[in-house]
Amino acid sequence: MEAILKAEVRAETGSKNSRKLRSLGKIPAVIYGKGHDVRQLVLDEKEVSDYFSKVASRTLELNIAGDKKNVKIGDVQRHPISRDILHIDFIVG
Repeated sequence: MEAILKAEVRAETGSKNSRKLRSLGKIPAVIYGKGHDVRQLVLDEKEVSDYFSKVASRTLELNIAGDKKNVKIGDVQRHPISRDILHIDFIVG
């Protein structure tokens, strides 16, 4: 099964903006890799939760506003008590 997540580029960064995104049901993320620019992203929390509950793969296709990239999940930061996803790092390549 090919896993695809949709992402949008976000302009604002920082902890205040990240908290605001999380309160709106979004997850902040970043994509980077050798030879690629670092881009700040935002993902839908429900879509990401469904992915982690149904798919066991660490590689997936990320659709960033029509630009498809094959990525690996680098780091997933979770809340220590609720285990909610706080931030995801994606690595191109």
